[in-house]
Amino acid sequence: MFSLTSPAALMAIISAGVSQMAWPALSPDLNPIENLWDQLSHRVEGRNPALQILNDLRAALQEEWDAMPQQTTSRLVNSMRHRCQAVIDTCLIPSPYLTVDTELNYNTLNCA
Repeated sequence: MFSLTSPAALMAIISAGVSQMAWPALSPDLNPIENLWDQLSHRVEGRNPALQILNDLRAALQEEWDAMPQQTTSRLVNSMRHRCQAVIDTCLIPSPYLTVDTELNYNTLNCA
């Protein structure tokens, strides 16, 4: 197993003719799992009473993860085309998917 950023992986990707998109650093707005973690966090935080014991928190996370509708995950995955296109179209200025915490790196996409 090798990392997708290892030299061997990059050579395999290039030789297979796979085009790559320049990906802005630190961009949780383009990572659907970040949205899923956020939803999971809100579901667990919404429980009463607040969880104080680590095992209770672990159990609550598992319960909420199992209860997460498949439609939620599918919707996030299906939004990737629109998310990427929004960033390409706007060169990160501002994408509707950007979050307040995202640090913009304009040089990554040569949008200056």
